[in-house]
Formats: sequence, structure tokens, C-alpha cells
Amino acid sequence: MGNTAKFVTAALDLEEWEEEMGMVGENVTFNEIVAITEKVTKRRFLIKYKNFEKMDEQGASSAIARGGALVPPTPNCGYPKIAPWRLEAWWEKWWGGLDLGESTWGDNEEWST
Repeated sequence: MGNTAKFVTAALDLEEWEEEMGMVGENVTFNEIVAITEKVTKRRFLIKYKNFEKMDEQGASSAIARGGALVPPTPNCGYPKIAPWRLEAWWEKWWGGLDLGESTWGDNEEWST
């Protein structure tokens, strides 16, 4: 059973629910996600950094990049026997061993500059 199903099933047994309940395996930065993904896929990513103002101008929310999407591990505290997947283990299960080929910007000038 997946992580979400385990927490939801356990939450059904609660006498009272909190107004907001979340679950988290781990909080990681974008750079940590890239590093873990590169390690698992053995593929180097092409990365272009943008400042927060540029992201907001282009309609992308910088809130996530600023850490605004961190999820407090509310139900995790109540269910110590439920061990959520760690990102690297999940990535390894689903992406490990795949040959993704070389990274390329392709014909998209927006990304290559």
C-alpha cells in the first residue's frame, strides 16, 4: 500500500481530525531533488537558475522555491510505525536503471540562454 493510503487508513481511526492534516516523507530543496535525481539516473541535468522576481514575472510562483510549500508532518507524529518513502528510495524504485540519454536544451532558445 502506498504512503498516502497508509496515512489515510490510519487517520480513519482517529476520534477527532485536525482542521488541517498533512504528511511528509522529507522536505528537500530543488537542488537536493536535482542531486538525488542525477545520482539515481546517472544523468547530469542542464540547469538554468532564475531569480525570484524573474520567476514571478513569467507567471511561475517563487513561493515553492522560497520554501513556501513545506508541509508540517502532522500525522507522521501520530503514526511512528508508518515510514514514508524517502525521495532517493522512491526515485530508485521508479527511475533507477533507466537509460535517459544525454541532456539537451533542444531547439528551445528560451531555456538555452
